Amino acid sequence: MKRPPAAPTCWLARWLLAALAWGSLPFQGEAVAQTPSGRLEGRPAFRAFSDRDGLTQNAIRALAFDQSGRLWAGTKDGACVYNGIAWQAVNLPDRDRSNFVTAMRPARDGGMWLGTEGNGLLHFKNGGWTRFDAANGLPGNDVTAVLETDRGALWVATQTGVGKREGGRWQIFTTRDGLPSDLALCLLEVAETTGEKALVAGTSRGIALYRGGRWERLREAGLPANPWTLSLLETRLSDNVRRLMIGTQSGLFHLELDRLLATGDSAWLTWETLARDGRLPLREATKPFVFALLTTRTAKGEPVFWAGTSDGAFRLQNGEWRRYATEDGLPVAGVWSLAESPTQGDALWIGTSGGGIVQISHGGWTSFTTANGLAGNSTYSLMETVSASGASQIWIGSLGGLARLGDGKRLSFLDPNLKNVVALTSSRDALGREIIWAGTTSGLFELSRRRWKPLLKGVVSALAAIQDQTGRPTLWIGTTDGLLRWRGGSATRYSTADGLPGNRIRCLLPSVGPSGEPLLWIGTQSGIALAALRADGFALVGTGAGPAARSIFGLKEIRNAGGERFLWAGTGNGVLRGRLPAAFDSGTVSAIEWERLSEETAPAIPDNTVYRIETDASGAVYLCTNKGVARLTLSGGANGSLTDAAIQTFSVEDGLPSRECNTGASMTDRLGRIWVGTIGGVALLDPQSLPPPASPKPLLIESARFFEQAPREGKAPAEQELCLEALASETPAFPHNRNNVAFRFALLSFFREADTRYRTQLVGLEPSPSDWSPAPRRDYTTLPSGRYIFRVWGRDAAGVVSGPAEVAFAIRPAPWQTWWAIGLYAAAAGGAIVIGFRLRLRQLVLRQQRLSSLVAERTRDLIAEKERTEAALDRIRQLNERLASANAALKDAHLQERERALQALSTAQQSQLLMLRYQINPHFLFNALNSIWALADENPPAIQPLVLRLSKFLRYSLTTANAAFVTLDEEMSAVQSYLEVQRARFEQKLNCEIEVSPEAKSLTIPPFLLQPLVENAIKFGMRTSRLPLRIRISARTRGDRLSIRVTNSGAWIAPPSRAGAEGMGIGLANVRRRIAEAFPGRAELRAFSRGGWVSLRLRLRFPSRP
Repeated sequence: MKRPPAAPTCWLARWLLAALAWGSLPFQGEAVAQTPSGRLEGRPAFRAFSDRDGLTQNAIRALAFDQSGRLWAGTKDGACVYNGIAWQAVNLPDRDRSNFVTAMRPARDGGMWLGTEGNGLLHFKNGGWTRFDAANGLPGNDVTAVLETDRGALWVATQTGVGKREGGRWQIFTTRDGLPSDLALCLLEVAETTGEKALVAGTSRGIALYRGGRWERLREAGLPANPWTLSLLETRLSDNVRRLMIGTQSGLFHLELDRLLATGDSAWLTWETLARDGRLPLREATKPFVFALLTTRTAKGEPVFWAGTSDGAFRLQNGEWRRYATEDGLPVAGVWSLAESPTQGDALWIGTSGGGIVQISHGGWTSFTTANGLAGNSTYSLMETVSASGASQIWIGSLGGLARLGDGKRLSFLDPNLKNVVALTSSRDALGREIIWAGTTSGLFELSRRRWKPLLKGVVSALAAIQDQTGRPTLWIGTTDGLLRWRGGSATRYSTADGLPGNRIRCLLPSVGPSGEPLLWIGTQSGIALAALRADGFALVGTGAGPAARSIFGLKEIRNAGGERFLWAGTGNGVLRGRLPAAFDSGTVSAIEWERLSEETAPAIPDNTVYRIETDASGAVYLCTNKGVARLTLSGGANGSLTDAAIQTFSVEDGLPSRECNTGASMTDRLGRIWVGTIGGVALLDPQSLPPPASPKPLLIESARFFEQAPREGKAPAEQELCLEALASETPAFPHNRNNVAFRFALLSFFREADTRYRTQLVGLEPSPSDWSPAPRRDYTTLPSGRYIFRVWGRDAAGVVSGPAEVAFAIRPAPWQTWWAIGLYAAAAGGAIVIGFRLRLRQLVLRQQRLSSLVAERTRDLIAEKERTEAALDRIRQLNERLASANAALKDAHLQERERALQALSTAQQSQLLMLRYQINPHFLFNALNSIWALADENPPAIQPLVLRLSKFLRYSLTTANAAFVTLDEEMSAVQSYLEVQRARFEQKLNCEIEVSPEAKSLTIPPFLLQPLVENAIKFGMRTSRLPLRIRISARTRGDRLSIRVTNSGAWIAPPSRAGAEGMGIGLANVRRRIAEAFPGRAELRAFSRGGWVSLRLRLRFPSRP
């Protein structure tokens, strides 16, 4: 379709666009925030955002929330997105062409539509842009409004007509099609009574309705000529009538929408007609431009209508208009856009013409300061009185003076000389006339018959007026030096001398006893006192300090549903609560069992200093502290345990003018509203206006970035961002070297974001969630390969937990860690094992062959040695036979001498024979050879050391055959070889230990002297000892003596009667004879048996060395 030519813009259009671009028209007036009826209203909680907070520019043409809950702002320099943590700039594509955002609307597909001035219509989703402009079907590039219907049709208002895109095709509408003007400014879809949808378009020359495929211009009866329709809204107010609201350059107008759609009647009414009294809180007679319209709901569900104008934001509630402007906290008066928070029902977002964005919490606390007309901000006393006509008056005492909100409408100052008002009370005299008393830091004053007169001088800290049975009031005055009773123009003083716990009176609380008798609770700097009030004065009932001995700043009696009374005390060490008994006596106060809440208890209150205590109709208790107002909701009502209380703390973000409360400054008025005095002004809360219990807020994982493990040389580390919005059902997998992950997340609470907390868990790495932390990010480094699920929870300032939000991903293993790589590793390892096994087997076969040859060779040598030994034994036997023959032939006179010589020779021959016997003992040799043969099959490597030991033993037996002496070291070496051969035979059944001192090794003894002892130890120990047989051989010197001990486990076996029957008698007898000959008179051999051990001890004494 051919694009129609642009209509020329008249001077009025240029002037209006200039007003939109540069700000609002100047309107000024008084500073007091009032409704048209004159009723004073408090200022709600304001919070402002500007370019210092991250906005790209402070002129906010459009505000909108996307489907995820983030706030978008359109400015002259691009768009900005707020996630409850920070503002993020979003620049338009081809920003050199235009970066001016004029309209915004959330798209049905989860994206965002952005209308621009000169850059056409843009669609943003998942970081990508789509543009529609005059080149591809849009009526013009200057977009003023955008609307997407439920059926998917896209309507766009431009300065050169209205465009409709449906089914992928554009349709353009201009004045030729029935529009009042080509300069379209706003769009609205409405439902007809038949259910069909119609479109309303506002232009620079009036309004047109599109239905049935054609445009029809609405009549302008009641509207200014050629009205510039800047905004449109369909709404229902408290009367539930469906209305069409239009904002123009001359104010706001409305009509009944159902009548318009049914009959075409378009009789417009002005916005004054919406107010009960027909008045508007305007600054000037000139009507303001109305740029934006919005309807919200209170906590009770009541509709609240808002209009953003060139002269501030206007609110219509319950038939009464209220205006918010610069004196209420707006940075500038011009309001261009409005939006309601989807997660905060009482929060309104205002886009201004040059002051950025303002967030208003219009439910909950409001405040009064000197900007609203107070005499001073630091407020120390509050009081409500009711006139004879039933009108309510609020009295506000501050350091700056005394102010009164008369009849709930007008704020008036009283005596300008009355300063530092710290206490207020009232009563009526016997005639019913009202009397007001004001306590100041300089004295006591009374207001009677519209005049203030001084009564006393001094510092007044608390006041309480109590009427007696005659109707006459008695005034009780707390001072810094005791308690005063004022009656009949005279004062009576009570102090610690009268039983008070302290002279510094902090607070006074009138009460009644069980029988209706008047009582007075007295809070001092050192505890609590209870006094019974009598006609003649003061009678102290009792005193007490409770668990906190510090100052008592405030007292409050609260009853439960059953009529039971509880006394609450605000102290410098927390808040106390005690159940009062049914009857009062002298022990009442001291017997109270107190509960306490403080900063250190669980639950905890915000501060230990509690000045005042109030309660509302629901039973909630309000504690006024140095760090805000704490609201306690007891689970069991008024008598519920304090440890189960739910605590909500209000601060400046909730609307308090200051979080630091003051002593004596709180009250609950007859409407149930809570008034609190602070150092910054007065705060007012209607508990019924509090928003409902908070619900979980949207929790978003905004980004997940995967980084390389280490940057390449000279390059930044590669990274990949996971597109969370476009994430499919499958789990994305990332390379092994992008295993550093950074997650960013946000809880969209938009309230007290500094108190938002997060906790996270990476399933697959962490067994449980982390602790709560304010950090909106979590980083992981060098993750191993595997599948993971990242989870995050968010907790808002009210303690409501959202989540978990989660995202799954996987880290792929490195190529060398994949299954096929592991398979290759396994195959290679298997092949290496097979090859190694075959090589080892071949090596063992060759070694066995070499050992078999060596054994055969050594066996042949042993057999030859045996033959030589047997030949030597034959020669010895022949010699013995010849000696016997010679001995028989001796018959001469020297027979006896010869017999002794022959006996000695025989002994020597027997010793030699025994030595040779040990050399050639075939039984020992055969056992050794059998052991070698067994090792050939079981443990071939052990054969070689055994053969070497046997060879060493046999060589010793040959080389020492003719030696008379050998060193003890050589003898022990032979014994060691012998034992090694025997250990190979007996294996684990034999354990041997040899210990020889270094000095003993060089001493000489006859060869084979120890062999019989060791052999006997093995032979007889194997018979009597529990296995394994343990043998210990030791040799030590002491002076010129050598002590050798052979010990074995087992029992002693006595030698047989016939020597040599078992071999034991020959061995021991031979050893004794040999040592007697080698060491005559210097040798001893003894045997012992004790505790399962048998020991043979050989002692030898050597000649002393020179």
